[in-house]
Amino acid sequence: MNGTANRSTLSITLPASLTLDEARKVMGRLGDEIRRLGTDSPANSRVDCVVDASSLEHFDSSALAILIECHRIAARRPGGGGLRIESAPQALKELARLYGLTELAGLSR
Repeated sequence: MNGTANRSTLSITLPASLTLDEARKVMGRLGDEIRRLGTDSPANSRVDCVVDASSLEHFDSSALAILIECHRIAARRPGGGGLRIESAPQALKELARLYGLTELAGLSR
């Protein structure tokens, strides 16, 4: 046994539209999914969460607020695990830059 934790990954997909109108519903769903991560995994495993933003077409600053809260929830999970955002549209990256949030899980890439 090498003492390292097992790792697994769960992917969560953002919806096509993520504005203030959808924020509460989407945050509830994403928060629940992130909190459930690893609840059925062995105690020594680490579960990382990947947020797939490739479907995101219509959004406002609520999308950034939701991603920040997802990071907070992921950081509080037992056993930790990371959260990263993949396939973010350029406009979301630009919005993050305007708000000074480019380091948010790889949005600077």
